[in-house]
Amino acid sequence: MIDTPTLFILGAGASKPYGYPTGKELRNILIRESSNYLNQFLNNDGFLSPSEKSKVLRNNREFVEAFRRSNIESIDKFLSFNPSLESYGKIAITLCILNAEINSLGTINAKLIQDWYELLFNRMVSSFNEPNDFRKFKDNPVSFITFNYDRSFEYMLLDSFCNSFFDKKSEFGMNNDNTYPNNLIPFEIIHVYGQVDKLQQQGGSPYGRAFESYSSFEKLQEISKGIRVIGERHENEYEKTFELFNKNKRIFFLGFGYAEENLKAINIPESLTKDHILYGTGFGMTEKEIGNSKLFLSRRRMNRQLVTGSVRLKNMNCYELLREYL
Repeated sequence: MIDTPTLFILGAGASKPYGYPTGKELRNILIRESSNYLNQFLNNDGFLSPSEKSKVLRNNREFVEAFRRSNIESIDKFLSFNPSLESYGKIAITLCILNAEINSLGTINAKLIQDWYELLFNRMVSSFNEPNDFRKFKDNPVSFITFNYDRSFEYMLLDSFCNSFFDKKSEFGMNNDNTYPNNLIPFEIIHVYGQVDKLQQQGGSPYGRAFESYSSFEKLQEISKGIRVIGERHENEYEKTFELFNKNKRIFFLGFGYAEENLKAINIPESLTKDHILYGTGFGMTEKEIGNSKLFLSRRRMNRQLVTGSVRLKNMNCYELLREYL
């Protein structure tokens, strides 16, 4: 088991090994492919009239063209600037993420050589030896804050747990795969900018087969409302993230880009103290970028004075960082 209270903060790079795009890649996919995805979806919608479908596609093209010509990298920031395009941007994001989810299912099941999901789960069960040890899983002191829209991490956690203790599934209500055992997997997972859907066991659609559950554009619109942009966060989430920083003095930033607006979105400048120890991936970053991010994270406010804590940002991927420091 993991014995140190630990908070994991996930950026887009944390989901990339499992087939999901980074921020820059999502921008390119939205511009190149979202109209095609939407057109294919509407072709299977028997509820909208031809004129309504034309209007939807026209509005989507307007969003895509404006986003392309804006040269803004972050879709979140772009939509926060343009509320009139927000609903179509969220629909486009939903289609892109769910399309990636279809392909990610095979990637997760194939088990990557450097699979940090697998590494983390194995650390969480490392001291287990008996069938009934599944009851101890909830005692891992871990929490998660993710900036990603996808639900691949939740899927991995549930799927790994249920199949690791397959003989005990009936004891925690999973014999029909229709219940999420919150009492056994109670870990806090906060999606800062929302997510495309919940897991099937939490009332959502089946992982990797979501499109089969969305038979109409109206349903797609409803699902897309689960995505939030900068400025749309719920007030109680600020309190939750603050509590997580108080509870966990060891923090891992995985696949994170350290954009200032994202760090401020979870109260990083105000929440950390000299007692926190931070580890972070800097894979693909320059020495200057790593240095600037490290400096920002090292300056924590405490009693109105700046203090320096322990920050280790390494030019490693998620798997390498966890293998070295978890």
